[in-house]
Formats: sequence, structure tokens, C-alpha cells
Amino acid sequence: MNLLEPALTAALLCALDGLSANFLRCAPDAAERLLRGRSASDLAERFAAVLPALCREIHCPPRFQSYLHRCLPALAAVLAQNHPLEKPEP
Repeated sequence: MNLLEPALTAALLCALDGLSANFLRCAPDAAERLLRGRSASDLAERFAAVLPALCREIHCPPRFQSYLHRCLPALAAVLAQNHPLEKPEP
């Protein structure tokens, strides 16, 4: 994991939850609701849909936005794996 991933994850979750990207903190229950049971491809599509608005909000240069877009599939795969449909039994 690089340093960008946690910040990008937080900003994307904020954008999906209707919060300012600069907030960088979405409520744990909202994050759970946004991630639980979603496939990596679904998450990547949802993230890609909010990325342009997020980049406008934080004034990303086009090349950086392109880099962020390329990061989405790997980020979505990790998040989907960590938030499966069913919680494992303790």
C-alpha cells in the first residue's frame, strides 16, 4: 500500500456519501454500507463515476486524474476483498 491509497479511499467514500472530498472521513457505518457486498468491478465503476467531480473539487491536474483512474481497479479489488457479502463468524 502506498501513501495515496488511504487518502484516495477516504476521498472516494466521501464523494459516494455526498460529503466534501476535503473532509476525508466518512462515518464507519456509511463506509460499511457503501462497500459491503460489492464486487471489485462494481466498486471500480462507482469510483470511476465520482472521480471526475472529486478531481474538480480538489483541482487535480489531468495527468494526476489519469493516474488516479488507473489506480481504481486495484483499490477496488482490495476493498471488495476486505468487505465481503457476509461477515465471517468470530
